[in-house]
Amino acid sequence: MFAKELLRKKLLPSKITEKQKEFFAHLKKGSLVYSEHLGVPVRCELLESIRQGKGFKRTVLCKVFGEEIGMFTECGSIYTSDIIVSPRLD
Repeated sequence: MFAKELLRKKLLPSKITEKQKEFFAHLKKGSLVYSEHLGVPVRCELLESIRQGKGFKRTVLCKVFGEEIGMFTECGSIYTSDIIVSPRLD
């Protein structure tokens, strides 16, 4: 119930846009991405797939490499709206 109230107040990210769907299409477990949930871009490794059925998850479990910015390396969940860059190794 608390999350629904936050969604109404627009404090939590709502639905994923079409542009984000194209961006997330190639992400899977083990992909390296950059996220700005700590205030600065930091490298993360996805520990689970971002896809769920026909759609995408709003939060995803990842390993955040915090030692790049002077913090600890820890696992946790982040909002998919905080993912900013996904370096491709084509």
